[in-house]
Amino acid sequence: MKQLFDAAARSGFGKTVLKIDSDAINDERFWDQLSQVRKVKRLLFQESVAFKAEDLPNIGLEKLEAISFHVYGRTPTAEEWTLLDAKQSVISGYLDGRLRWKLKMSRLRLYFTTVPVVFLVTAVFALAGGIVRAMFFDNAPSGGATPQGAYLYSASVILWTLALGGLGACAFLGTTMISENARMNGLLPAGDGSAKSPETDFDLTDRDLIWTRIVVGILFAFLLGIPLSAGSLKFVVAQIATGDITTVRVNADLVQTMALTLLPFVIGFSTTLVLGVMDRFVTAIRTVFGMTGK
Repeated sequence: MKQLFDAAARSGFGKTVLKIDSDAINDERFWDQLSQVRKVKRLLFQESVAFKAEDLPNIGLEKLEAISFHVYGRTPTAEEWTLLDAKQSVISGYLDGRLRWKLKMSRLRLYFTTVPVVFLVTAVFALAGGIVRAMFFDNAPSGGATPQGAYLYSASVILWTLALGGLGACAFLGTTMISENARMNGLLPAGDGSAKSPETDFDLTDRDLIWTRIVVGILFAFLLGIPLSAGSLKFVVAQIATGDITTVRVNADLVQTMALTLLPFVIGFSTTLVLGVMDRFVTAIRTVFGMTGK
């Protein structure tokens, strides 16, 4: 059946019904390359790049401008491939380091918008679960929470921990991007030769590295922060339920509580901090067991 439909769609009558014109192509590789050339050209115009006089005739995409993609379109011709490669060579030659970095960042918008919002929504749901438990499931005859409330709170604590760890990792990526953008625009010096943290040289253009950084932040936050997350969520819920900031007194206990509350976020934000603490912990264990040798 699918083969019959494909044959009918590629016929003259089928293309008329589906409104497929002669400029529609079905080669995804060609379409991806053409889309990238269009993005580069748009970026150059947005940045008001001055083109050389001899390159002006080659800036326009000519007949490539009308090309669109359709799964039942035609195959691009060899002439169109040659023209596309020529246009890409000319247009890409105007990309300097700053523009290349900006173009790569535009392709990674998912990691700086959608992913943080997902973690934020997860944190809100976890917080809502803690509030619902405190309001409706905290009245068991024994004085504690009902079984349903205990299950709801356990799930909320896990979600709270994962969300804070993810938000911490996203906050690291965001602050790194802001710093790198300022450096690219000449607002910050490239470096003064001082010692740098390994996180300072994080490559934001590597998708796999970004995902790994997010996963590692969540993993560390869950493993090291889950023992304290129950108290963290309970503290936040209590502050929301009280709603009176005049009763809050800034003291050592409050500062300590706030630090423990934000611990999963901090762990997700700084893997260097986690690795430093773990290194001290391993060193202490080696000292206790007399394993001082390397």
